[in-house]
Amino acid sequence: GVKLGAVPDGSAAAKAGLKKGDIIIQLGKFPIKNLKAYSNALKSHQPGDEVDVVITRDGNQHTFRIKLSER
Repeated sequence: GVKLGAVPDGSAAAKAGLKKGDIIIQLGKFPIKNLKAYSNALKSHQPGDEVDVVITRDGNQHTFRIKLSER
């Protein structure tokens, strides 16, 4: 997975409920094993797409719906 080092206020991640320290393990239908997989998963979507993000937080798995935005 990919651990979030920061989640800026007002970002798509913050609006979805993600927090610093969360580990993204899936984005949409793509499993996230490393930063390259995360980057490829993001590239397969467009700004405005809504996708499920599966994370682990404190040893528990959670799913959030996120609306992707321009970076």
